[in-house]
Amino acid sequence: MADTVASSSQLAGERGEDEVKHNGNGKKKPEDGKVFGIIPQEIKGDFGCIGCKFIKYFVNPTVMLLSVVIIWSFVIWCAVDENAATEIGKMQDAVTKYFGWFYISSLITFGLFATYLVFSRFGDIKLGHPDKPPKYSILTWFSMLFSAGVGVGLYFFGVAEPIFHFADMQAGNSRWYEGSINEQAMDALNVSWFHWGLTASAIYCVAALPLAYQHHVLGQPLRESICFVPLIGKKYADGIIGQLIDLTSVIGTMFGVATSLGLGVLQINAGLAFIFNVKQDLKTQLIIIWVITLCATGSVLTGLDAGIRRLSEINFGFSFILVFFMFFAGDAFYLLNLFIQGIGYHIQWIFELTFSTQAFEQEGFYDTSDGSQPQDGWMSGWTIFYWAWWIAWAPFVGIFIAQISEGRTVREFIIGNMLVPTLFTSIWLTIFGGVGLYNELASIQNDIDCETTSIATSDDDVPNATWFISTAAAEDDWYSEYNGRKVVKLSCYGTADMLFALLSTLPLSTTMSILALVGILTYFVTSSDSASHVIDVLTANGNEEPPKLQRIFWAFSEGAVASVLLGVDEEGGSLRALQTASLVAALPFCVVLLFEVLATYKTLRIHLGELKPEELVYWRYDIFECGNYYTSICIALICPPYYQMKTRLKLITLNEAQLNREDIDGVIRYVDGYADNAFKW
Repeated sequence: MADTVASSSQLAGERGEDEVKHNGNGKKKPEDGKVFGIIPQEIKGDFGCIGCKFIKYFVNPTVMLLSVVIIWSFVIWCAVDENAATEIGKMQDAVTKYFGWFYISSLITFGLFATYLVFSRFGDIKLGHPDKPPKYSILTWFSMLFSAGVGVGLYFFGVAEPIFHFADMQAGNSRWYEGSINEQAMDALNVSWFHWGLTASAIYCVAALPLAYQHHVLGQPLRESICFVPLIGKKYADGIIGQLIDLTSVIGTMFGVATSLGLGVLQINAGLAFIFNVKQDLKTQLIIIWVITLCATGSVLTGLDAGIRRLSEINFGFSFILVFFMFFAGDAFYLLNLFIQGIGYHIQWIFELTFSTQAFEQEGFYDTSDGSQPQDGWMSGWTIFYWAWWIAWAPFVGIFIAQISEGRTVREFIIGNMLVPTLFTSIWLTIFGGVGLYNELASIQNDIDCETTSIATSDDDVPNATWFISTAAAEDDWYSEYNGRKVVKLSCYGTADMLFALLSTLPLSTTMSILALVGILTYFVTSSDSASHVIDVLTANGNEEPPKLQRIFWAFSEGAVASVLLGVDEEGGSLRALQTASLVAALPFCVVLLFEVLATYKTLRIHLGELKPEELVYWRYDIFECGNYYTSICIALICPPYYQMKTRLKLITLNEAQLNREDIDGVIRYVDGYADNAFKW
């Protein structure tokens, strides 16, 4: 196809809307801001009926309608098809097997790019007006970053993940099975650090930085697609390609949050069972989901500053109280030793972990002579899944981080989003995971067995014989003492129960369990209302303050999706299916993020004057625009070759006719008025 170059008058926006809509022949061109020249980018107004005029709407019809159709079609499919989880599980296996290398190499790219920006000439670029101070204080900013990005997961996996890794090593199900018991414990903590560390945080930086620049420097709406203006031009960023990018963002956000909401409900239910003996069943979990949804709806209605900001500060405070309690209630000197040792150990192994794809293990090779087990599922179940899960959350967290980062420099932005969360998660995992591993190792020293308890008995018919009968062990049998401390074998519990089982061994166990429960609840409310706000912004074409009716709709949609999927299968099969769908949905968005790296680099070079926008090449006429009439679309459906031929001829004619043959400075330009909105800066 022929290509065009944006002129300086186009970039300056000198021509009015009426001038843009007509070409040199006086024929009306497709209106800018419409998909295929037909569908508007946004529609707004009220319902018009008596008593309904106060109910406003502001939506991007393409993104809004397709999002609703895709999300609810998937939910209905999971509800009616008994084999849905199995089929999507097959998709997960295919993605992790054939694209694991792609996820790993992509995250390496994101990490290297973010590190480069910190030390580059771009680091001093300010995300906002040069004289305007940051919108939020540093502590408030950190608390909001932590709440949206990692707070929820750390409550759920802070104790459980190191225990799971250690148990896998003990059973021979991971590559670190050969070490001593102490080496396995260190490896378990090290892998947990890795999954929550710098590499993962780089994803959020790549997703959020171009959005923050476009929004706070150029005043563009908060849409993921707007970041691609420097790469593909405004026409495509506002057109079908941009709509698809925003649609992917909405779907990934909804699936990710609904799944996390369901998993969080399981942990809240476990906490209520530990503290108040509340029954762990579907009815209780559905009640919890809707309590969280109602709280999130109230927070969303109050807005970013009054609702999400205050909740973030509150649950950040809860987190610090719980961390300090765990530090001093456990063995503080043991934890200090573990943290210092962990830093050195992590530095020693971080490059190996970052580049490892476990190629041999994924093919099923393992040592059969020393009691180990096949390890082909470990990578897909942990590292690759984690990377895909972080990517699936990137559109939600990226838009939220961009919105709250006004006034920060690029360097501050990346350090704040990479180093600070990494440091905090490392401390959290050391304290919670470290105390958990202490309990696990002590229980092993005490010969505590999760599965069965052997009871000695005798048989009168067999003199001088003693029989040992294995029975299911009661929970009390999982507790013991080690060096005067009460300990519990945490691997005997499920993921949702481990935190509260650990707290039950410490002083003030009931009080701290209630505090943890409140912290989990507020973190889930924060994540839910943040996601509702972001989805609302995306489906409202980047409008930061969409009508409240839409906010209520998306907040309740999250609760409805989680409720339906939790209710379909009390064993959590549908939630696992949705989790897998998020894993699969992360694949196309990973491609989006890779192109976003290029777009960001180009954006920052333009900012410093190293590239001239008037000399950048963008498409003007293309196959999409040539099909903007209904007759053309019908012809294309009936006879595609004929349509392709006519399109090619039209592309050549339209673009060649607009060349300015009188340029003498060596720069190819097209005549003023041609593709006025192809690119605006």
